[in-house]
Amino acid sequence: MTRLFHTLLASYSTPFVQWVSPSHPPPPAVYVFAYGSLINPSSLQRTIGSTSASPSHLSHSSIKTIPAVVSGFKRSWEYKCSRRQYTAVSVTRDESAATNGVLVQVQWAQLRALDARESGYTRELITMDKLKLYEETDKLSNGHYAATDSNNLPSNAIVFMYTLDSSNNHTASPSVPIPQSYVDCIVAGALQTHGYAFAREFVQTTAGWAAHWVNDRNAVAPVRRYVPDCSTGEKDLSPDVQHAVDELLKAVVPNAFMRRVDV
Repeated sequence: MTRLFHTLLASYSTPFVQWVSPSHPPPPAVYVFAYGSLINPSSLQRTIGSTSASPSHLSHSSIKTIPAVVSGFKRSWEYKCSRRQYTAVSVTRDESAATNGVLVQVQWAQLRALDARESGYTRELITMDKLKLYEETDKLSNGHYAATDSNNLPSNAIVFMYTLDSSNNHTASPSVPIPQSYVDCIVAGALQTHGYAFAREFVQTTAGWAAHWVNDRNAVAPVRRYVPDCSTGEKDLSPDVQHAVDELLKAVVPNAFMRRVDV
């Protein structure tokens, strides 16, 4: 029965007020756990826009995000983005793994917009026992974020995450590479929003860096795969931020970084 309820809830896309009466608890507070380009508030904003629904916690822009970790899922460079022919990150089930990312509170209309953006993935309900929030950036344990035992979310919170069935896994190739423009979106967003330790954990807990990786920063579309949307505040990285991203990548995945190909 619990599994059936979670399946129905994960597929539900209309406001809960349609089936709760005034005598029942209010509709749930809906969160999405973002672990890839949606970590970057500017990239997130291009899909959902600015929202005041999100709690104020370590905000980078008008969109507020909460650093968190979900256990039981492994992040890898394994999703083929057919729209621009590049390889993106995805998560698949792996009980020995954990994935860091951010929580953002959304309205139902925004959730539907995210569904459209993440149409190649499956929106899945995450149980609270899989979720832990990070403490603030100045409370580190051995250079890593320290996850708290309690998630401090509203008691009526539900959390979704976009996952990939392992049967759909893809390996980056010269024609569908890992593009630096997409890596920049994630890592720069992580660095600027939640700091070095958070960004480093993204790199450390992501598998598949050894696959075909291209530096398309100075290319133009369609060679450049991820193109910032200036109308939503996205922009090319400054030389200083590019340098910070590269230094982090060189430190954590040096062999893969040395094989990155300029295009």
